[in-house]
Amino acid sequence: MSAVREWDRLKPDDALIDTIARALKRQVQNKDWAVPYACRYLRNQRWLDELPKDSKAAPARPQARQLTGWHTEVIDGEEVLVEDE
Repeated sequence: MSAVREWDRLKPDDALIDTIARALKRQVQNKDWAVPYACRYLRNQRWLDELPKDSKAAPARPQARQLTGWHTEVIDGEEVLVEDE
């Protein structure tokens, strides 16, 4: 739901849709790229991210750490981090 809301907020024209599609195609081919949630990809304009020049280069963004005792839930259309009970 929140990804749809972000898409509607962007109101992308054909050129932006093409730009996003090309960037996403390039990004998913890189094994070092951490795939974000769709709503965050759109909200943070992640199609503008630059990929490392080579696979040994440090990623532009720090690697996500695995959190234990937490999970994500969608509350009021937003993804939030919630502590396990």
